[in-house]
Amino acid sequence: GVYSVAYTVGERTMGTLVKAVFMMAWPDILSAWKDGGEGAARGAVRRALALFGWFTVGPTLFLVVYGADVLRWFTGPAYHDATGVVAVVAASMWLSGAATYLNRHLELGKRFGTLSGVTMLGSVVNVALNLWLVPRFGMIGAAWATLANRLLNALVFFVMRDRQLVDFPLAQLGAAVG
Repeated sequence: GVYSVAYTVGERTMGTLVKAVFMMAWPDILSAWKDGGEGAARGAVRRALALFGWFTVGPTLFLVVYGADVLRWFTGPAYHDATGVVAVVAASMWLSGAATYLNRHLELGKRFGTLSGVTMLGSVVNVALNLWLVPRFGMIGAAWATLANRLLNALVFFVMRDRQLVDFPLAQLGAAVG
């Protein structure tokens, strides 16, 4: 129960933002892909990543820095042991959201087997890390396993990304971090 509450604060807050931004951006990406091909979709993905940065970086950083305080404010001292979970889960949700833009070429190209394979790889790593980390570190070990899963997926999608389609708006992402 303690882990579930802490996980929910990070996951629901960031998950809602990440999904909302994606739901705003995905129709633009699909329309650009359909009407103008890869070149037009590149601009749509770039705009989507910029929106993702502007809408999610601040809340993620807030939860990483102040997530423990937010959890204590919502739940009181009974959940003090889980305060570190909020920050780790918020960061993992952000990585999960970023990965959805890195793998657009797989979905647009209908390469669902590859998309599923990478996701399954992350899931296997998550389970293995849970088996190793939870007995040693408890609930924070489970959160770190989830973060590792999502980091691995994001890194694999980053390496595999179609560089013609996924171009990072580094200046805008840097400004959002600032």
